[in-house]
Amino acid sequence: MMQDSKVLILEDDQFQVKYFRKALEKVGIEQVWEAADGRQALDLLKEVEPDIIFCDLKMEGMDGVEFIRHASQQGIFSSLVFTSALDAGIVSSVESMARSYGFTVLGKLEKPVELEALKKILAASEDQARTAVLEDAEIFTFDQIISALENDEITPWFQPKVGFDDGDWVGSEALARWDSPTHGMINPASFIPLLETVSEIDLLMAAIFEKSVRQCKAWLNIGKRVNVAVNFSVRNLTDIDLPKRIMGLLDWYGVPPELITVEVTESAVSSDTKKVTECLARLRMNGVNVSIDDFGTGFSSIQQLSKIPFNELKIDLSFVQDSVSNPNARAIVESNISLARQFKMKTVAEGVETKEQWDLMKSMGVDICQGFYTGRPMKGKDSIEWYLNR
Repeated sequence: MMQDSKVLILEDDQFQVKYFRKALEKVGIEQVWEAADGRQALDLLKEVEPDIIFCDLKMEGMDGVEFIRHASQQGIFSSLVFTSALDAGIVSSVESMARSYGFTVLGKLEKPVELEALKKILAASEDQARTAVLEDAEIFTFDQIISALENDEITPWFQPKVGFDDGDWVGSEALARWDSPTHGMINPASFIPLLETVSEIDLLMAAIFEKSVRQCKAWLNIGKRVNVAVNFSVRNLTDIDLPKRIMGLLDWYGVPPELITVEVTESAVSSDTKKVTECLARLRMNGVNVSIDDFGTGFSSIQQLSKIPFNELKIDLSFVQDSVSNPNARAIVESNISLARQFKMKTVAEGVETKEQWDLMKSMGVDICQGFYTGRPMKGKDSIEWYLNR
């Protein structure tokens, strides 16, 4: 637990404040401030900057919703946890608003606060803090990135995908990771945007895809058929020669096309529909799977399903994770599943992190799970050990 964490309790019910303080003491957190409304909190934040703000919404004086706006204007971006008893749909809307202002929202706690739920929130805060350290790493030059590609420092790590019906390992998503001998693990945000800016993302995708195909062949060699999904950018998908190169590589390594999935975001499809459609149609004609990622986050979701030959739909993690407590998010997941069935597509739930989320997605009829609950991204050589130890 983060015993050194600084916490602000924004709550106008003194009974809840006392109860909250006792829970925080039990997990070893001693630096705790409290405010009865948003105005008091803003005055306090001029002197201290807590790591986490546990924020009620409906309060006398300045409420929590207005507080969030003023806090962002004041340059305060502590992580937020909502402790409101309001309807889940209202809280979810405020969470979205807070994220749009730049806050990290760790979740929601019911009142009175339960110790185990508080521990989970604090664990999420620790993960967020580690990610922030990575994201603050230096930005590298183009030459450094190219050198890393040439030296095989940038490789795909594979996050397992398992079936909800039997829990079997059915696939993995390839994620670019840079393991530098001098800097350690480098966040993709430190190198992928630069490659996209200078229009050299093809170099990265070519390296990641070939290494992913090689790993797929390695799994085949030990008798395990594991589908490998690789993300492709808009620039990749507007290259009309891409299908030919992909099929040539699969033929060279002896990997069946049905074991490869090309993932594309909904926004990427919208950018150049004609060329992207041609590229994806030719891949599907040759047996390669095509998946639409981040589905439901754009403005023309259903239209894309009717135009592009997708055979897999990935339900965005924001809907998956919110669906446990938010009826609106659950309704979106249900509609995605229904649409996928009508279009004869498999469904993948992204971002499954808890048993509660697993149980809900399984009960709703989602086909495949991808998330920390079943497996974190790992090197290809570690995947067999993960599989055997499950």
